[in-house]
Amino acid sequence: MPCKDLIAYELKPLPDTGKVADALDSMEDAQLEQLPVVDEKGLYLGILTFEMLSNAAAPDATLKDLVHQMPLLKAAVNERAFPYRAAKVMFDNGLDMVPVVNDADELQGMIDKKNMLGFLVEQTGLLQSGGIIILEVKSFNYSLSEIARICETNDVLILNLQIKSIPDEDALHIIIKTNTRDLSAVQAAFSRYEYNVSVIEGDLNTNSLVQERYDLLMNFLKM
Repeated sequence: MPCKDLIAYELKPLPDTGKVADALDSMEDAQLEQLPVVDEKGLYLGILTFEMLSNAAAPDATLKDLVHQMPLLKAAVNERAFPYRAAKVMFDNGLDMVPVVNDADELQGMIDKKNMLGFLVEQTGLLQSGGIIILEVKSFNYSLSEIARICETNDVLILNLQIKSIPDEDALHIIIKTNTRDLSAVQAAFSRYEYNVSVIEGDLNTNSLVQERYDLLMNFLKM
């Protein structure tokens, strides 16, 4: 899926021929702190912020005057880029939206937080029913093929897998979204292979829990 498929077409850029006061109104209407500004040919010039516009000396001044007076953030993504790139640009620059341009640097539209969040939720499989397992492993012990094999042999399908480094520990968190909430068997399998299962969200086998509590009771009675 390219970035152009996530464009929120209801959001409109600021023309550089417009007035500062009108640009402020546009941001308030869109409930955004930033909007891209374009010239009369639709060429992307950069991002103007609500703060920049509010600090402008003359509300009747044109945006073209501001563009020439101050450096603008030129953050943007190409329309063919994968949306992960847009998410990074949005996060790194603290943006409410990300401008999308073509190869000629012409603005094609914007990706807002709502569309980005919807994409990320869909990509991570959170909309599908199932469970979540988080493994903690040393970086040098990480093996995607082994993790996949353990899941497959226990009839668990991996819908999504993400990796997060643990700072200063040379370790990884492996976050696995599964197609089932019945994770008892695969949890036991990971434990047998000496994986540290740090978090599990799913339904453990009821029979296993009953047996475990029965064994605890028997051990107590033998004391």
